[in-house]
Amino acid sequence: MKKIKDLTIVTMLIAAGVFLSAPAYAERDGMMGEGGKKEMRGRMEKMYQELGITDEQNSELKALREGERAKSQEIKARIAEIKGAMRAELDKPDTDKIKVDGYVDDLTALYREKIGARVEGVMSVKKILTPEQFSALHEKKEEMKKDRKERPHGRFHGRRGEDPSQEDEE
Repeated sequence: MKKIKDLTIVTMLIAAGVFLSAPAYAERDGMMGEGGKKEMRGRMEKMYQELGITDEQNSELKALREGERAKSQEIKARIAEIKGAMRAELDKPDTDKIKVDGYVDDLTALYREKIGARVEGVMSVKKILTPEQFSALHEKKEEMKKDRKERPHGRFHGRRGEDPSQEDEE
């Protein structure tokens, strides 16, 4: 019986570790350097010109982005705080399951809030842009997504573990 209890605890700790570490790998905030930010701004300005975005629309979109960024950072900070508290509780020898369940509920609510904010952002962009501009923006984003998938990955333009100097010799 003790073995089953110990095995259950170990399994819960491993599952919690995987659950808690996955979002850390998914989030990329702060990884873009200043050069990358300038490049991104340049691409956005070019895309806005191609879409015929007016100065008024541009200022509305900028205000919207800044508001979304602030809200997103606030939510991420709250998520990190709750994850830390949950980690601390899970690390205790006598973990309080009720507390952990409360943290899970809080995290679920925050992720729901994060998704809801994103949907609200898209709806706000639809109000600012004309239907034609929004459609063209969507097409541009799809192109960028496709280009990103085709672009080489990593610092050395190879996948992890690959040596870019070793080309296929066929």
